[in-house]
Amino acid sequence: MTKKIMLVVGATLVVAIAAVALAGATVKPHARAHAAQLAPAASPVAITQARATMRTRFGALRRARTAEDALTTAVASSPILADGVADVADSRAVRATGSGAWIAPQTAATGTCLVRPDSLNCVPDDYLAEHGAAPAYTKNATGYTVSGMATDAVASVTVKFDGAPQQEVAVSNNAFVLLGASARPTDVSWNGPNGPEHFPLPEPPAVPENQGPPTAQSLTTP
Repeated sequence: MTKKIMLVVGATLVVAIAAVALAGATVKPHARAHAAQLAPAASPVAITQARATMRTRFGALRRARTAEDALTTAVASSPILADGVADVADSRAVRATGSGAWIAPQTAATGTCLVRPDSLNCVPDDYLAEHGAAPAYTKNATGYTVSGMATDAVASVTVKFDGAPQQEVAVSNNAFVLLGASARPTDVSWNGPNGPEHFPLPEPPAVPENQGPPTAQSLTTP
């Protein structure tokens, strides 16, 4: 069983997918937004072990953290980080031009997050280990942005659009960001550690009019 998660952050609609495990069912969770935390809470020992393991898969996490890896003040104070799901004290900057982006472990679970100025995409570590990447996308007044994390095993992703040519996006520092697309992205594919992966992107719902100033987690649909 899957759930679409739609968040409105500022004037940005964030679309990702969460998966819910049912008794006797096998599901593979895809990228998720922080409104539906998939990685379960874990003990401090398990979290320490998980972070050590993820450093073997993410080159960005293997290097020593410097002052340049800190989130900007605006991002650090954003509502998307208010619940403390991402451990920003252990973040690594992974994109310095065009759009800031940071990779950070989850605070109290065995998951990893991609933090951007308008979105937060957190994914269980076991999903990243199996599939190699976790995409999501956002929509705002300037168009669509496709972004995500990828392990060292993934060199690029291919984004398909509704009525526009597909684009290949390189993975750099374990992250990929495609900014300002005018056509709606429909799916993302890549070669993962276990073979080809295909990630369909859901169509975003219409944001209700006159709902007041949008805030994080203001729109969730089953």
